[in-house]
Amino acid sequence: MSIDYPPYYVIDVRDEEGSPVPETELMRELRDPNHRGFGSGMLFQYKPGESWKEELMVTLYYEMSRPGKYTIQVERKLPKELGIGTVKSNIITITILPAEAPPPAKQ
Repeated sequence: MSIDYPPYYVIDVRDEEGSPVPETELMRELRDPNHRGFGSGMLFQYKPGESWKEELMVTLYYEMSRPGKYTIQVERKLPKELGIGTVKSNIITITILPAEAPPPAKQ
């Protein structure tokens, strides 16, 4: 199952200087208090060793069209039923190349 809706998450996207990346118009609309949200409200529990995969298209929500390096970390609050706290992803670094640049050679 794939959920591509940011209110479930805090997505921290930063540029090479460590500055937050601007949100897209879509993200600003989703953050609007008058925006009608959606969701199932369903809670799934997993046994130790099981996993859940969700995909977020970060470029839908943050302006990442300029070439350069970006870091991304995703955070999600635990549901009340699982206690208080958050779960954070590892920080990943991606590189956006100029459109005319060839991909880097594999080493």
